[in-house]
Formats: sequence, C-alpha cells, structure tokens
Amino acid sequence: MTDLEQRSQLADLTFLHSTLEAAGIEAILVPRGEQAPLTTVLIPDVGELNGHPELPPLSVQLNFIELDESRGLKLLQFYANVPLPEEEAELAFAYKTKIMGEMTALGHFSIRDAGDLYYRYVHAIPLLKLPDENTFINLTELILDSINRAYDIVAEN
Repeated sequence: MTDLEQRSQLADLTFLHSTLEAAGIEAILVPRGEQAPLTTVLIPDVGELNGHPELPPLSVQLNFIELDESRGLKLLQFYANVPLPEEEAELAFAYKTKIMGEMTALGHFSIRDAGDLYYRYVHAIPLLKLPDENTFINLTELILDSINRAYDIVAEN
C-alpha cells in the first residue's frame, strides 16, 4: 500500500469516526502501527449495548480492504469476532450460525476452522467519494442490530 493510499484511508476513516461520534455511536480511531496492521475504526462494547455484559466484550472493526484502484472502488469492511462460550458443541455453533445468517439483512456470520464465530460485511464506495453520512449511519445501525441479535442467541445458552 502506498503512502498516498494510507493517507487517503486515514482521512476516510477519520471522517467515518467523526460521523459515528456525531450520531452518538462510540467509536475509536486506531491508526496503523504496532497495535493494528491497518488503520481501523473500532465500535467497542457492542454486546453491552444490548444488555449482555455477562458475555465477553465484542467490538466491530471498520477498515478498508486493498483493491486495485483501477476498479474505481474502495471496499469498507465491517468485521466482528463473536465470542461464544467454550462449552458450546460444534453442532450448536453451526445451528446458531444458520439462524444468524437467516436473520441477517447484510453481511454474513460464519465459523472459522478453529470454531470461532465471526460477522463480515463489505461495503463498496466510489473511489473518489466519501460515504453518504446518513446511509453510513443507517448501515452501521443495521449491522449493529444484526450483531446484537446474534448476541441474544448466544446469551440464550
């Protein structure tokens, strides 16, 4: 990634961070460095927003995925590891993932080989434009709602 691309991503993520904060959604801008390989915006403690402080903390990460600029797009990824109790059986993971996938309007839940559950959605944005603020906030709220509903299913354990 070139220096110009890094600065462009930092500017875009700074804008998105400010947009989230203005909408009352707590967010943390983490610049690329030792703590993060990519500049990232974190939305912390998502599980606590839905009354599940008993579950491990959950945060949503927003970062850009590298893409050939000739495509005229930049890809904004929403990503979250969804912590599950260790005693969950592998079959229960699959069942819960199926339910979460069916109730998710955007993105998907899946399970890694190690048994970790995660959520991922990738949003395409024209290369030379900032995301529309209202669309971005509505999209973020929809994604947070989907993740919180998943947390509800995990909490039913």
